[in-house]
Amino acid sequence: MLKRSGGSFPLLPKYFFQVAGGNHVLDVEGRELHDASVARREGIKFAGEILKDMPTLLYETASLKIDVTDENGKVLFKVLVTTLGDNEVLSIPTANIP
Repeated sequence: MLKRSGGSFPLLPKYFFQVAGGNHVLDVEGRELHDASVARREGIKFAGEILKDMPTLLYETASLKIDVTDENGKVLFKVLVTTLGDNEVLSIPTANIP
């Protein structure tokens, strides 16, 4: 675990939430979170907050994507929210469904 210089308080890892869909938003500040599972949950909640504030976003652009990255820029998770018309079919691999 990372340590603060001159102290014994552990640093939490920092995660970033990069938004694509409509306007691309680069997260340069990030957030210190306990672990990747918390970052994943926060990414999902963040997508919900964006859509709550801008519900017509998916009318303007067919999808909203949030890449959750670590401090090195490695993408850990992708949160994807998309809309499909009646004529569009979404193919979901059944091997991943429990």
